[in-house]
Formats: sequence, structure tokens, C-alpha cells
Amino acid sequence: MATVTRPSVAWTRKTDPARIPQPDRVSTTTTRMERDDRTRHTAGAATAPRRSNRRDDANNGMMSVRRVAAASGEQLGRVALRALAEAQGRAPLIISGTTTRAGLDLLATAWSDFVETDDETYCTNQGCPSDGPDGSCNHGYCTLAEVWRHPWRIETELSTKSRPKKRPRSAKGSNPISKFMRTERYSQAAAGFAQLQRQLHDFAVTTAGSGCAVVRPAFITGAIARGIGSGGVPCNTHRDAYHNIVLVLTGRKVFYIARPETFENEADWRRGGDENERLLARPLDGTAKDVPAEWFRAELGPGDMLYLPLDWWHAVLSDPHTVMTNVWTQRVTRHATRGAAVAAQNIEDKQK
Repeated sequence: MATVTRPSVAWTRKTDPARIPQPDRVSTTTTRMERDDRTRHTAGAATAPRRSNRRDDANNGMMSVRRVAAASGEQLGRVALRALAEAQGRAPLIISGTTTRAGLDLLATAWSDFVETDDETYCTNQGCPSDGPDGSCNHGYCTLAEVWRHPWRIETELSTKSRPKKRPRSAKGSNPISKFMRTERYSQAAAGFAQLQRQLHDFAVTTAGSGCAVVRPAFITGAIARGIGSGGVPCNTHRDAYHNIVLVLTGRKVFYIARPETFENEADWRRGGDENERLLARPLDGTAKDVPAEWFRAELGPGDMLYLPLDWWHAVLSDPHTVMTNVWTQRVTRHATRGAAVAAQNIEDKQK
């Protein structure tokens, strides 16, 4: 990968940032997608396993997800695009190296500044049991700075049951990551990441077909006490009715993934929870009856991308201060592979 000169930072910290008005977001999701969007950490979720019963997260016999490298910073490249097209509906895939190290450093600095200066409030969500009493409950609407300093979480554009009915004036319904990338003050730092997200969005929509339902949620994790390798507990194992393209901006996440048929039997694996949850499938709990060989493990760092097909089971574990953006699509075309090939060729043509 070629060395990239780090550009100078084009902003200074504001003491009284002006508010950026954002229109209320209009939902374009379908009924099934809305039914699947929920708080992942219900009262029925499994508690953290005792240390003696905890499986080794790094060396426990789980399968690896195929990983390919992007061609260069902010460019997926022909090899990665074709691998992504071939994976559609078949298997998960990781694309690494989508952003240069210099670009990631500049992005992280800009995001830290945005966290401290953005005065909009966002609805917090329940966390995992390992977040502790303060983190495993909802705290209403908070600023990014408040979430960043506490073991709290933000998950935007999800229809969860525990959200407050009234929204304060300081909450404009924005997606914080989209707002960050649109803000002129950070345009230089976020340009490459924004371009990459647009490529992935165009790929997902072209693959899914015209008229598909599209959601672009943001997941932000604050200063949780336990994360990957430090006793953190993944969210409930579940599957979704949409294809998912994940892009990590900062921090680290692990997706524990299983094939659709693995936990299909409700009598064996459900025991409460929502229809698409399997509370008895717990990838890091040595007392659970699932076995590591049934799982794939996909670890993502800054600039890494994951494609996850619809209906594949997964549980997710985050490190503190992790930021992730997604593109969710519900496919309407029957010719997914053909649409993916067209999408890949379109992006290749633009990169020439």
C-alpha cells in the first residue's frame, strides 16, 4: 500500500458549536424489517457466564470468515468487488484495508472532535449484562459526549420498544455518523470514508434491485467496562430479514456467525425471546449446548467491512468506543448473483 501524506487538520475546536438542523427521518422499511428491529438485550437475555465457564474467545475452534484485501485506501478494487459479488446470499465475507492508516488516524481525530462539539441528543439503548447496572439500561436522550464517557450505547433507526415517547427539542432524529460525514468542518477527514460508504450503499441497492427497502443505522458504544477478551458478553443470537454490509469507523467488533440451519429448531434453541432470537445459542458460554465448531468468528477493526447474508445467525461483541455504520437491504430481485455482478462492474468502471 502506497504511503499517504497525512493532510493538515482543517478545523479548530468550537466553544459554542452552531446547531445543524436536520429534518425528521422518514421510514422506508417494510413491516417485516420493522418487526425484526428491536432492542437486542431484553430481560430474558443470558447473564454473563462465570469466568470458569467462559470459552476462550481467541482459540476455541471456531471457523474463520474468508478475508480479502481492498486494492487501496477508499477503493475496494476488482478482487474485493468480485469476491463481494460471489458471496451474495451464500456466505459472510470480510474486506480489510479499505482505508489507509493515515486516513484512519485523521478520521479518528475528527470523530473525537465531533463527539465533543455536537450538541444534538440521541436516544440511548439497553446494553449487555456485562455493561453493568449503569450500562445495561436505557438513559433516554443523551449527547455523544455523555455516551462516550459512560458505558452507554446508541443504536439509531431501530424501532425499539423501550424508547421514550417524547423526543426533546435537542433530538432531531439524525444519524450521528451521517451527520458527521456531512458536516463541512470534517469533510476533508471524512471524504474517503464517505466515498467508501457510498460505494457500498450503491452496491447493496443495485444487488437488491429497485424498490428494495434500505436502512443505514449507526451503532455507537461508549466506555463499557468489558469488551473483547475482557469478559464482555455478546448480544442475543438472532437473525435478520435483510442483507447487512458493516463498516467499522473506530474501535473493534467481533461477529459470531452461524449458518441458517444451525439453530433453526425453536424447541432446541429458542426458549423465550423474539421469533428470530435463539437465547440458548451462546458462543462464549461454556455451559451452553452449542459448540464452537458451529460458529464462524469475524473480528473487525477500523476500516474493515463485513458482508452478512440475510437469515444467518449472529451475536455481536464490541470493545469500548466502537463506531459502526451499516447498510441493510431487503432483496426484491430473484437474480441476486446477476445483480451483484452488475453492481461490482459499475463500481469498477467508476474507479478507472
